Amino acid sequence: MHTKHILSSRSALLPVMLAASLFAACTGKGDQQAVSTDSASTPATLTSAEESSPVAFENVWVKLGDSEGGIDCECGIASIESAEFSPDGKYIVSGSKKGRDVIMWETETGNRKWEKKLAEEIEAVAFSRDGRYVAIGGEDKSIHILNAGDGREVKLLKLTAPIDGMRFSNKGDLLVGGDEAGLIHVWRTSDWKETHTARQGDDEAAGGPKGKHADINSIDFTSDDQYMSTAGRNSVVKLWKVSDMSLVRTLEGHTGSVKSARISPDGKLVASASADPDTLKGDNSVRVWDFTGRQLAHFKHPKGMEAVEFSPSGKFLLAGGRQGGGYDVKATTNGFVYAYAIPANPQTEEIKLVNKLPVFRSEYLHFTQDGKRLVTSHEDGTLRLWNVKGPGVRPR
Repeated sequence: MHTKHILSSRSALLPVMLAASLFAACTGKGDQQAVSTDSASTPATLTSAEESSPVAFENVWVKLGDSEGGIDCECGIASIESAEFSPDGKYIVSGSKKGRDVIMWETETGNRKWEKKLAEEIEAVAFSRDGRYVAIGGEDKSIHILNAGDGREVKLLKLTAPIDGMRFSNKGDLLVGGDEAGLIHVWRTSDWKETHTARQGDDEAAGGPKGKHADINSIDFTSDDQYMSTAGRNSVVKLWKVSDMSLVRTLEGHTGSVKSARISPDGKLVASASADPDTLKGDNSVRVWDFTGRQLAHFKHPKGMEAVEFSPSGKFLLAGGRQGGGYDVKATTNGFVYAYAIPANPQTEEIKLVNKLPVFRSEYLHFTQDGKRLVTSHEDGTLRLWNVKGPGVRPR
């Protein structure tokens, strides 16, 4: 087993791409009018060092998507829990925690195409593969299937527990949702019939032992839809055969809640991120496994990690989480999105940290299909659009 660690913030790192200007600080809910909720930063120019790095980021715009939040503001539980691009990259859908806002954004302009509110917190959003629908799940124990064009609800899938993780299959024929009782639900999208259920683990909410929790935080598919991963509060990642939802294997090593798990585009790697309430002694880390279950890398972080995402080229992995707050690049507690380079043969070559993007605490990361753009969502209630640059980025 190869085990690697981040040594310190003073390690030799290639520069990151920052916005041309820092964003205005918010001093509280009552002062939010002083902070633009619909402003775009001026894109900066890449330096020669950044052009030679595996990946760099250029900020395009910052938008407030949680109506109870504020840009770079500690505004209670305001947060964008999930944000994803449409398959053609022309739109972004986001779902918020405190404001309960669902917003459809135009990617190029950052303008709102439509918006609506739900009755309770939103935890997960997903675009159907044909771009016609968005699925919205959260604390109201339902998945709302909305028309992507106008936000009109076309189907309501009722459940017995809140939804945390959700994903359409790559072929678009399945929607999978994971709930807070540890159950995995599989629906056929042609008629929205539930075809399979499976269990992440024992969960108190589903009659399991007291104190046991298996909430499903994240779902992903291999590119051919033959296999699926689920990540849960019970500290494990499970790999399933999609056709019959039989368990293939369990990836063990985390001791905190596994907040996110993603399968690499070639199906050979699984990355996971965990967060532990005990920030000093607990498991706040990113791990990378091969599909056989062998751990290839373990990166420790000072606070909980919430999201991982492979680039469409498979050449790098991004990870973000709860570290720090605010957009002060001089602050030692500032949060980051970390970029790790994936070598040609990760079985024998080291997976290395190659870049860090200073940004407010992150919740979710998603690329366009060509890998040229990234949307990040944050615990101040913002989502942020980035151009992705570098030789490790697959060209259009």
